[in-house]
Amino acid sequence: MDERLPACEDYDLWLRLTSQTTVALLDEFLLVRYGGHKDQLSFQYPAMDRFRIYSILKLLSSHLLNQAQRRLAEQKLFIKWEVLRQGRVKRNNWKEELDFLLDSVMIEGLDSYFGIQMQKFLLENQNWI
Repeated sequence: MDERLPACEDYDLWLRLTSQTTVALLDEFLLVRYGGHKDQLSFQYPAMDRFRIYSILKLLSSHLLNQAQRRLAEQKLFIKWEVLRQGRVKRNNWKEELDFLLDSVMIEGLDSYFGIQMQKFLLENQNWI
């Protein structure tokens, strides 16, 4: 598990697992999910998609994906980025530089200077209060 992720660690894990192996879906329910409780992480961290964006960027930077998987991951990334962007635009809190930052990370990877700036933007909570 990625210890930098305060939430969405399961999403990160499933992304990595399903990028390398086939996973089957059972036709039976094996657990009961309860949602909407105040102690859920989704109540503690605003804009949870930022953690999912980080996970997708991390996977894209890993070079483990084939071309088809990479295309699908990029599509999902851009959908989640747009949701995140619209939420911040709605709150007058979007900076156009963030789109350029994403473009740079897509070219240079998450370990680059721009990637480190993106990690700070996505993972540090003071950016989301």
